[in-house]
Amino acid sequence: MYKEKVTSMPDRIAIVDLGSNTTRLVVYEYELGRRFRLTDELREVVRLREGMGNGMVLRTAAIDRTLKAMHTFAAFCATLGIEHVVLTATSAVRDARNGESFLAKVRSETGWEPRLLSGEEEGYYGALGAINGTGLRNGFVIDLGGGSAQVVEVRNSLPSRRASLPFGALRLSDLFLGFDRCRPADLERLRKFLDEHLASLDWFKAGPDDRLVAMGGTIRNLGKIDQMACNYPLEGVHGYELPMERLASWADRLARMTVGLAQLFGAPVAYAQPGDQRPGPGEGIGRRPGGGARRCGQSDRCGDGRGSLDEITTLHDVSPV
Repeated sequence: MYKEKVTSMPDRIAIVDLGSNTTRLVVYEYELGRRFRLTDELREVVRLREGMGNGMVLRTAAIDRTLKAMHTFAAFCATLGIEHVVLTATSAVRDARNGESFLAKVRSETGWEPRLLSGEEEGYYGALGAINGTGLRNGFVIDLGGGSAQVVEVRNSLPSRRASLPFGALRLSDLFLGFDRCRPADLERLRKFLDEHLASLDWFKAGPDDRLVAMGGTIRNLGKIDQMACNYPLEGVHGYELPMERLASWADRLARMTVGLAQLFGAPVAYAQPGDQRPGPGEGIGRRPGGGARRCGQSDRCGDGRGSLDEITTLHDVSPV
């Protein structure tokens, strides 16, 4: 005699990622230990880090934009009857001198309890997503955000050593690059800054069979630019491979453009308006090192026996079903 299968209703959870440039709400339904599925998503470009500079203070306009987005997210969750909400904050709030008072405002106006992630925690969770989304077994994961970049070594499909670096697109634009055009002297200062920080990561070297994947709206936009240039027939950057020489060519061309012209190309510009340059869910791009080993960075040093990077491969695209 057959027993009737009892199927319980799935639980739901909302997760808010409060980033330096974009804040995002995702809703999952899940059965613990069995399955999960993304059902809804909201995203707002709030530019929380904009204007922080060396003073490391969140500006009033940025705080107001972010709180407005939080109100929208809270209303959305209330309408759907979602009570389990996890809110995480990252680089901009970690660095800000008024980060605690900002989180107190978020807590007061939403009723949610924010969790401030350390750089290592942020990298760890990003690496788990990359491993689950790409099948990465050995290599590295880079999460390039607006305020920082997390670098994580992956061995046997598990996150290993990791570091948080001050390489966020908004941060670097604020510190080194002018609003209208990048000057050669500014780019040289930026390269020197990157080299100095990468020098401390003696473990960040790719072996022959390692892969390097990265996520983040900036790299995703570079992939989209290349797709447009070569009339790529498919939508989305998941699974897209970008040869290293084309990436270097785009970096050189974009560095010579004014901000206005770069925006016409769809380039990731730090001062984009709300609603512009919204990255797709979980999308990103990564690099696969070719023979030999090389320290993975934006610096173009190849004469140190570390080999070269051959191609870039996109990360993970989770879309609502």
